[in-house]
Amino acid sequence: KVATIVYPSTWFTVSSPPALACRYFSPTKITVPSDPSTLTTAVMIQSDPASTYDAALAAATNPTAWNVLQQQPATVGGGTGWPATLIEATSTAGSPGYPPGVTRYGYLLNVSGKPAWIVTSGTINTPEYNTNKGVVQLIASKSTVLAVTPF
Repeated sequence: KVATIVYPSTWFTVSSPPALACRYFSPTKITVPSDPSTLTTAVMIQSDPASTYDAALAAATNPTAWNVLQQQPATVGGGTGWPATLIEATSTAGSPGYPPGVTRYGYLLNVSGKPAWIVTSGTINTPEYNTNKGVVQLIASKSTVLAVTPF
């Protein structure tokens, strides 16, 4: 266990398989597909241990691929937590999972030099997008880090 994740009591998460536990969040029941790597939900916690935080930050704010609406430093997980960058950006060139026009909102966490996201995406200023942003904020502000290096 690396963190205690706080999310809305009316939302659902995945408890099994263990590798997916508390990484996917939705206002509706979640069914894990036969290929779990294809699972997407309203809000997700994603990691990329093959990348570096610096490379992920550069890619997430690349002006040839993203129109950055906001970018600011943050700490996620209470106490010492993880350093992070809050990023809201609209895809302009299309990135995997983010076709042009889709806006990504989330915290890019620096977990001992490796990137992890608490993230949602959608059409800016729609009720669904705004709700999901609120859930991202809740997870980022109320969850507690128990282990600094989970990956």
